[in-house]
Amino acid sequence: FQGRGMRPAGSTLTLQVAGRGEVDGGADAAMLNVTAILPDRAGHITVWPCDEEQPTASSLNYAPEQVIANAVLAKLDPQGRVCIYTHAAMHLVVDVNGAIEPGSRILSVQPARLLETRSGPNNTTVDGFAEGTGPLGPDDFDALPVVYRFQDDWYGRGGVTVGAWAAIVNVTAVLPDRPGHITVWPCTDDIPTASNLNYVPDQVVANLAIAEFAFFDDFDGPCLYSFGRTHLLVDVVAYF
Repeated sequence: FQGRGMRPAGSTLTLQVAGRGEVDGGADAAMLNVTAILPDRAGHITVWPCDEEQPTASSLNYAPEQVIANAVLAKLDPQGRVCIYTHAAMHLVVDVNGAIEPGSRILSVQPARLLETRSGPNNTTVDGFAEGTGPLGPDDFDALPVVYRFQDDWYGRGGVTVGAWAAIVNVTAVLPDRPGHITVWPCTDDIPTASNLNYVPDQVVANLAIAEFAFFDDFDGPCLYSFGRTHLLVDVVAYF
């Protein structure tokens, strides 16, 4: 997988991960650092297990002529592979930093969108919930249900099971109106002096975060704070 040239726009690469770079052949998932190099237009990369359909989720967002990376916890298919979709033409670098072995307390899932504040036919979540809600902020926060109660039963979203206490999510800020940051934290605690994602105006930028849940009567999930007014996307990739 070296020297293969620029990836064409709208193409998908099937990448063998298990059995390479010290990743065990039976690994369930791998922590990858994915880098887009000099894309010819704005767009995104999606990483997912090749035995499942391509999800409505992004693993990395970029602008033209950028060199930009993001950490991606990627579920592997039964052959130990991931598929990588590139919206724009670009060079691509993928580095492996770790793996999740069978029996781990961290369970990987097919990437699934849990929050989409934009409106439109292509701006959807995995289950139609928490979509088209409008931008967050400025200087405001909102709770994101990951596990919820309907009538007398509890349900998980995006492959997360009831009983989860935290999730690994990819958080994307879309076109903020000022410089600022996003903080992800359990809602029952005060907002911490910490940031999970920093942005500048009119940027589209993402970062991986471990989101601990708060537990309410009708849902479990984290809160998200935004200093500026911005659209937000949240994709879940694993849970504890």
